[in-house]
Amino acid sequence: MFLELSPEEIEVLIKARDKYTKGERFYLAVSTTWGCRREEMIRIRKRDYNTDTITIKIAKQKKKTTRVQHIIPSEIKPILLSYHPKLKTATGLSYMFRRILNKAGLGQRKGYGWHSIRRGLETALGWSLARNQLPLSLLADFMGWSKTRKGIAFGGAAMVGVYDHPEIMAGDPLALDKLIVNVHPFVKLWA
Repeated sequence: MFLELSPEEIEVLIKARDKYTKGERFYLAVSTTWGCRREEMIRIRKRDYNTDTITIKIAKQKKKTTRVQHIIPSEIKPILLSYHPKLKTATGLSYMFRRILNKAGLGQRKGYGWHSIRRGLETALGWSLARNQLPLSLLADFMGWSKTRKGIAFGGAAMVGVYDHPEIMAGDPLALDKLIVNVHPFVKLWA
């Protein structure tokens, strides 16, 4: 189990971006924007994104083909467009995370990894959604939670998540991202 990075620690990581390689910046931007799991980040290939959107292949879903399309915020667009993802192993990505921590001045930390950013984003984004009077269940859709976990967490029963389809009500498959990007706690830090 990974420990959670605080919003302040994630901010330190982002602000040290000039110390990183293009690859380190790429994976940190992906992690702090969409809260991707390690397995999801190593699956990203150049063909999965263009100038406007990125498709994330979700790791913890029953169907192996679950994909979520996200808007690429303008703040991280140059980082994504200037790099071709090359990492193929979770171990390589873990070593990269340690290098990022060291370069940012946070040092080695036992119990911390990419999932620490995911957990920190989950907390910070939850607070941001609440502050902006948006439903907390949007967090589950944005971060690729299973419908069952979403239903239990936000509706008290697994089936609530199964039957919830906010994208249908919006009529726009990217409507969720348009809401989230405006209240995202870390995207503006990449500007």
